[in-house]
This record gives sequence, structure tokens and C-alpha cells, in this order.
Amino acid sequence: MKTRLTIILFFIFNSISFAASEDAAFEQFKQQQSQGVDTIKAEFSAYQKALNEGFKAYKNAYEDAVKAEQKQVKSVWGDYRPGDKKRWVQYEKGGVRKSVNFESGEVELEMIVDKKASTKKSEQVLKQKIISLLKTTQRQAFKSDKVTSTVEKKVSRLPQVKTAQISEVPVMAVLVP
Repeated sequence: MKTRLTIILFFIFNSISFAASEDAAFEQFKQQQSQGVDTIKAEFSAYQKALNEGFKAYKNAYEDAVKAEQKQVKSVWGDYRPGDKKRWVQYEKGGVRKSVNFESGEVELEMIVDKKASTKKSEQVLKQKIISLLKTTQRQAFKSDKVTSTVEKKVSRLPQVKTAQISEVPVMAVLVP
């Protein structure tokens, strides 16, 4: 009977120590998982903060660039017509304003002409500008946009800002077959 009791006691103590080591292993696993979650939360918080700072920098750069563009354009044209989702408006040096309404299909090209310039010469310049407008690619339009260029320069150093690939498709392709 003594042997049996010893064997039973051995199994009981062995089971208790095995359970204790499993509990310790589980606690260690829980602690590692908790640290991993804390690390992920901290990384996400840092990412979110950087993203918000990047957006704020972009917004400020955009607003500043638009104000500067409006001031410069108003000094030449007297008014400012901004582009939007449906209309592309671009101003060129030399007093040229291009406006394309993609919804209605209306294209407007305006020039400030010197009173001393001949009508024939002005018509030739206007024809060249029309042909240039028809050939303008999306990439060229993007690069010549003063607001976009200014904003790009100011925020390009931010790691979360990426410039999209701009197509070489003519802007007018959707209107002119």
C-alpha cells in the first residue's frame, strides 16, 4: 500500500508542477502578446500623428498657393476663375486664360491683347494657343499648374506624400475624338 500511495502522490505532485509550468508559460505568452499590441498601438499612433501633420502641411501649403495665385491673376485679369471637378482653368504668362468645361464641352480661350498689336498677329497667336491647348497632355497641365507646383515643392519632403503618375493623354481627348 505504501508503494501505491507513493505513486499516487508522485502523480499528484507531478501534475501540480506541470500545471504551474503551463500557467507560467501562458502568462509569459500573454505578456508577449500584450507587448505586441502595445507596440502596434504606439506605431499606429505615431503614423496617425505624422499623417495628420502631413495633411495639415498640405492644406496650409495649398491655401497659401491659392491665395498667391489669386492675387497674381487678379492683378492681370481683374478677376479669378478657379477650376473645379468639372472645369479646368489655367492661366499663362502673357495674358492667356484657358478654360475647359468637361461637363458641357465648352472650351474658352481668352487673351489680353495689346491695342498696338495687329489683328492678324493676334489671330495667329490665338490659333497657336488653340493648337497648343488641343495638344496639352495631362502631365503638361499638371506641371504648368502654379498652385500644384508650389504645393508639391513644399510637401514633397514629407514621407507620406506621394505624387501620382500623370498620364500623357491629351486633356482634351475626352472632348475631341
